[in-house]
Amino acid sequence: MISILLAILAAVSALVSRIGAGLLLVLGVVSLRWAKRTRKAAIACLSVATLFTGWSVISLLRPYGSVAERTDFGGSDRTVTLPLEVVQFPMDRVALVALAPNSDPEYTGFELQHLADGYGLIAYRADGYADIYDSPGMTSDPNERGQVIGKGLKHYVQTELNATLTRNEFKAEFDTHDGRHVKINLVSGDDQGVPVPILAPVGLSTKEPIFFPLFVLNDFTFMNTTGATIDISIDGVAMREEGSRFPLQSKMRNFVKYCTDGQFYQVFPERDQDVKHVQTTGDRYVDGQVVYVFSGDALARIDMGSHSITFEPPLDVTASGEGRVSMDIRPQGGSISGPYTLEAGHFSLTFDQVKLARQRDIGADVMIRALGFFQKWPKGYSFEADFTDGKVRSAWKNDS
Repeated sequence: MISILLAILAAVSALVSRIGAGLLLVLGVVSLRWAKRTRKAAIACLSVATLFTGWSVISLLRPYGSVAERTDFGGSDRTVTLPLEVVQFPMDRVALVALAPNSDPEYTGFELQHLADGYGLIAYRADGYADIYDSPGMTSDPNERGQVIGKGLKHYVQTELNATLTRNEFKAEFDTHDGRHVKINLVSGDDQGVPVPILAPVGLSTKEPIFFPLFVLNDFTFMNTTGATIDISIDGVAMREEGSRFPLQSKMRNFVKYCTDGQFYQVFPERDQDVKHVQTTGDRYVDGQVVYVFSGDALARIDMGSHSITFEPPLDVTASGEGRVSMDIRPQGGSISGPYTLEAGHFSLTFDQVKLARQRDIGADVMIRALGFFQKWPKGYSFEADFTDGKVRSAWKNDS
């Protein structure tokens, strides 16, 4: 019976620590000498636990696949209608700490962002709004970031943030709009573990979205608290981070979140303007890092680096029909998709399917899938657009 119990514990331990699972398996094998009536069952359980532990090790070591460069471009140069657009937002690094409940009467958490022109910090408020603090000279529109936060932007201030954001450090020190002094000094333990690629639920709480937020986190990780420095204060009053410690990848972690390799896209921003016409080169129209691919005069695909948005069949706003739109995240996998309809110039899109990326770390994979909002939040979004009279008038809704 002891051998069977150790086998079960080893299988569970493999989700958080391969070393711990290995030690339990060794103890299980040693304990077989005392197992008489249950020897066969114990051997079977230990064999299964060994295979599961081995699979978790192999999965952790496997690389993500590569993405071949797309070469399916041809056709003649022509003028086409560009019905829908994608805008890449210039942010590549982000870290987030939520404060323990009732820590501060005004703020519930802080998110540090690294943008093309400097650091910005979002201070989440208890009233559902957000304050945004930017480094002096920043030109990024704070209202764009405010649109993916609950009720939106309340205060905007440019101030020295004294910020650092790396895979191990999340630091900022600044004064708020009402003169309070905030200090954040979070330094992770040395080993941040295997990165986790996910599609962040950035727009989960947005009340009035003006675009769909496609935020790809290629190396998301939770803070390793072993040997860590955790120092958060507001006006000298110490704050605790939200949540309890938990084991993952053989380390104790908390819910402070890091990502130093990400892409953020504003998908189909709301428009009220003349329909846009563009000149293609072959079947492509290139706008910065975004490539629009046409089949005839219909929009077939939008490529954003290795990621893509595909219309099947291609979208021709002068015709009527129905199909599906799929946002595919490559190479790690994961997608969001849903049906579209187009009738008499009126386009409608909803999402009914979310596929999560398969994680190399089995423990992280189980945890992310257990947190249901990762699979549910996009399904609250819906999009309507009218393409009549040479105009485009579009709007998003979020019923999450």
